[in-house]
Amino acid sequence: MQHQLINNLIGKLCGQISIKAIDLQSGDTIEHSPDTLIPSASTIKLAILVELLCRIDNKTISADLIVKAIGLKNLKKLSEPYKLLDPTANPTSALEMCELLTKIYQGKIPNSKYALALMGDQVFRNRIPYLLPNYAQVYNKTGTLDNGKNIIVNDVGIVVNTKNSKAFVLSFLSKNQQSIAQTSLVIAEISKILFKIWLE
Repeated sequence: MQHQLINNLIGKLCGQISIKAIDLQSGDTIEHSPDTLIPSASTIKLAILVELLCRIDNKTISADLIVKAIGLKNLKKLSEPYKLLDPTANPTSALEMCELLTKIYQGKIPNSKYALALMGDQVFRNRIPYLLPNYAQVYNKTGTLDNGKNIIVNDVGIVVNTKNSKAFVLSFLSKNQQSIAQTSLVIAEISKILFKIWLE
């Protein structure tokens, strides 16, 4: 039933879409073209942040001391020199992003608590978190690009029900969309369905 509901939502959209979601309790998955490569837009910053945290971990000074010295907000700014001239040239897939999100949540990435803290402070909340109840904790990173020729609408994140600690990861990547608002709402509706079937 949930697969059909999600397929119906996807059917409202045009362009290419890559989706993968994993229930972190049961391992159940829902996916749509999970291997399809889509321009990452700003979601690439999550991978950059993870790489920075891994490199910090390989040094003699601890991540805790670095964050204490420069501040958590400034850690996020470390990715700014890596801003991409052409975000469309850096594709990823829902499968790849879900694997990264799962490793972050499970603590398999060094210093992953800082990645979670920054994702939890995401400014744009009109996609994965938008239709969720107030007891849902969302750690996500959006990506958007509208260059007049191609509209990219992405969101990748971890959703946790704070009442029972159940969680899922969701990666939604899309290109050649007609409307940022329409695709954003579809992402929110898919997230709401997954929350209901997996976390309630």
